[in-house]
Amino acid sequence: MLALAALQAGCGSSSHEGNATAPAPGPGTATTAAQGGQETVCTSEQGEGIVADFGHRSTSDEAQQLATQAETVGFKGVVVQRRACDDYAVVLPGLKTVAQGRELEREARSVGLKVSVDCRSHPVQGGMAAVFGHRRTRSAALALRREAESAGFQNLQVQQDQCDDWEVDLYGLQTPEQRKDLAKEAASVGLHVTFEPG
Repeated sequence: MLALAALQAGCGSSSHEGNATAPAPGPGTATTAAQGGQETVCTSEQGEGIVADFGHRSTSDEAQQLATQAETVGFKGVVVQRRACDDYAVVLPGLKTVAQGRELEREARSVGLKVSVDCRSHPVQGGMAAVFGHRRTRSAALALRREAESAGFQNLQVQQDQCDDWEVDLYGLQTPEQRKDLAKEAASVGLHVTFEPG
């Protein structure tokens, strides 16, 4: 149970302060989250809350053009957020409810724009998260966390990734070997772990 021992020693903290191994780089910067073999990831600027998503583009300039188009037809306050290395989202932040977002979807459609609603309960932390599963509701995700904790896994976080997607995450695994060991250990007690950008 080497992976469990390492995780119980402090990896995967439940705080939202991000990865403690390296400071977060500025927007548009590619980084290696840990020395010694971790794959390169790009910092996401997505924060917590509900936003109207006007679309994604592969460059900042293309995204800015879409933002200008949205502003031209009356949607003020749109911003460009980097989501991944070649993924820039044009969003209107600050929505209070999903229903408000659905209303904005209809309004945008009337002027030829396609909008979706993004929900997130936490800012993107960076690096890779071990995901113990996805559930449609927070209560179902809490039940999954209890199941994983009863099998010995600690420092798990229940987080909303999309409007109808809650997941159970563990942060702090820095290398492919650590992730492989954790997945094997989870499988030995009937849990399926995948790894996704955090």
